Amino acid sequence: MKKMWTMSTKLFFVATLAISVALVPRLEAQVQSEVPPVVPGAKGVTVEHIKIHGEALEGNLEGDAVDRDVIVFLPPSYAKGKHRRYPVVYALHGYSIGAEQWTREIHVPQTVEGAFAKGSQEMIVLLPDSKTAYGGSMYSSSVTTGDFERFIAHDVVAYIDAHYRTIPNRMGRGLVGHSMGGYGAARIGMKHPDVFGSLYHESLLPLADGLQAGKSSHADGHGIGREEIGIGKDSCGRGRLVVLRPRSARLGRGLVARPEKSAALS
Repeated sequence: MKKMWTMSTKLFFVATLAISVALVPRLEAQVQSEVPPVVPGAKGVTVEHIKIHGEALEGNLEGDAVDRDVIVFLPPSYAKGKHRRYPVVYALHGYSIGAEQWTREIHVPQTVEGAFAKGSQEMIVLLPDSKTAYGGSMYSSSVTTGDFERFIAHDVVAYIDAHYRTIPNRMGRGLVGHSMGGYGAARIGMKHPDVFGSLYHESLLPLADGLQAGKSSHADGHGIGREEIGIGKDSCGRGRLVVLRPRSARLGRGLVARPEKSAALS
């Protein structure tokens, strides 16, 4: 009996390993999403590839790089308006991919250029690469992957404010994300309302299925309030799109949550 159990256990682990290996290419495959039409007259943005040192990531047990790639999209007027300052949107990618692959899935800079051409407020958009040895960190504070929460909320924000003409306060910063990045946006935004004034996420992993459509009527001490939630399809035509509209955000509309509800994400 013991020999049969041992053999069954070995077969189970071998089968599990085989399935895991077979799934890896699918996890890393690029998502096919709809290509938006080109907006006539759209002006090009400037794309910069930089590296930001993650002090918060030093000593991580996975041995992941602490100097992280970041893709920065500067609006068309940035080079000319030498004294003009811009709000910044920090965009967090999902699990198993990096920032570069995500740019192809969401079709930037084309989508950004089109939005500006249609009248959206010009802003700086940046995508930090947070892919780790095992696909992602959930943007958590971990000795294994490193403190990606602090990396985003402190290291990246401090670098961008020091090297670009930003509006260096919470009302000049928005945090967005998809899937794992949606969870990261919710987690980091709720725990750092002094840093980010607007949040927006799609297909929030792993909390999306637990969210209910509804309203709340109170604002927190920073003037952040929630007025409504909309639920629908995300940009890839799947899952949920959750949007909470803050009363006082200047970056447009996004998700903002009250600080007292952040304990569950610690």
